[in-house]
Amino acid sequence: YNQEKFQQNLNGNKENTDAMSLYFDSGYLFARNEIQEVRIEPDSIDFYIRIYEGNRVTIRMVDIVGNTKTKDKVIRRELYTYPGDYFNRTAIINSIKALGRLNYFNPETLRPDVKMVDNTRVDIVYRVEERSTDTFNASIGFAGSFGLTGAIGFSFNNFSLLEPLKGGAGQLFNFNLEFGQANRYRTISLGFTEPWLFDDPTTLGFNLYDQRIIYSPIDLRRTGFGLNLGRRLRWPDDYFRVDGGFRVQRNNVGTGYSSYYRPGVTTEFAVVGSLSRISLDNLFFPTSGSRFSISTDFALGGLGIGTTDFLKTELKFEINQTVLKINEQPRVVLNVSSNWGYITGLKSDTSINPIELFYMGGTGLSSGFPVTPLRGYPDQSVGPRGGGKVLARHFAELRFAVSLDPMPIYFYGFVESGNVWSDLNKTDPFNLKRSAGVGVQLFLQALGIIGFSYGYGFDKTDDTGQLSGWRFLFHIGQ
Repeated sequence: YNQEKFQQNLNGNKENTDAMSLYFDSGYLFARNEIQEVRIEPDSIDFYIRIYEGNRVTIRMVDIVGNTKTKDKVIRRELYTYPGDYFNRTAIINSIKALGRLNYFNPETLRPDVKMVDNTRVDIVYRVEERSTDTFNASIGFAGSFGLTGAIGFSFNNFSLLEPLKGGAGQLFNFNLEFGQANRYRTISLGFTEPWLFDDPTTLGFNLYDQRIIYSPIDLRRTGFGLNLGRRLRWPDDYFRVDGGFRVQRNNVGTGYSSYYRPGVTTEFAVVGSLSRISLDNLFFPTSGSRFSISTDFALGGLGIGTTDFLKTELKFEINQTVLKINEQPRVVLNVSSNWGYITGLKSDTSINPIELFYMGGTGLSSGFPVTPLRGYPDQSVGPRGGGKVLARHFAELRFAVSLDPMPIYFYGFVESGNVWSDLNKTDPFNLKRSAGVGVQLFLQALGIIGFSYGYGFDKTDDTGQLSGWRFLFHIGQ
């Protein structure tokens, strides 16, 4: 007999699967119980549990207070509580988590108020405090790969196409221009996403882009556009969503680096799709929940549509668990993440576009194309220099939140491992580059997420064959 566990399963546990939660989720807001223990043998006890249900309570009104920018309907469509429904405590908890994932509001002040109207009705008031998540950037710097570099751009994460100066409709609109010296690097992109098409949980978006990269061993230009369509699911639960899309792209690989890649112009028609489940309570500093996704990018050249042929699949998983609360607020959290990737061609003579292959090391900021981070190692120093077809990365972080408002910031310690292999038959999941260190992550209103890390790479890099050692890294948006 475990008295503590008995009380938890009767009156309240972390999973809200206790007996009284069944009543609180069915409208019995005033439900209570009385327990009587009767010893019948020296080693046996009978329990008599008397339940007092009280009146069944309905929701009279759901109100929102404090939203100075975000429109009411953007908030209401995330809620699980509706006027006329029976009171449901789990629905209120899920509503707060959903509002936190929007990332429009201060998570420390986001809370519900339940107000009694009479003995059978309540009002629920969600109190929010707006914070800007729009970012602007204009910078000039120097990178060894591209010389003098610059960037200008913006990302409106709570945009309104009908009221662009006011915003608050929950749409996403972004523009970015980056360039390097002597035209060795240039990228321009424009994108827009409507997350609730016709007030339905269907996402519709597009993006246009043009990119030029001259970075040994790559000389590449790609131009294209993509169209994306997605929908939130109700089964297996409300955290699942499915996304799909189509991409048309023109690739031009220069002749200067043909020892690595087949030069020439190719056309790419690709179908993309993903299945994901996100139950995080906050995007910047999640204290509970998980994130899972599996995505596929299928270029149709192997079927005779276009001249680019590959099938790329990525699997990602993340879980968060609160370790310590301070003043009833989660402050220390353990985050564990893992991701895998594989790309191959359907035809035996396939030459895969270099930008689609996997690269690893550092933060990837100096290469101009996606590189999987691995702290404690220089950029693109892990795996084959020309890119690999198999990727694995795992890490754990112990995070301590110093503040979540007005400037969210947390410190962390990490252990990490990963590698990239040239092909599936050369993959060794136990041959991983290892690192450990500390870092800090913060969210600046005008710039977005900025981080600094100081990590030690325990293994030799693949590009120089030397021990990596200590590395200080600066990263944006990760």
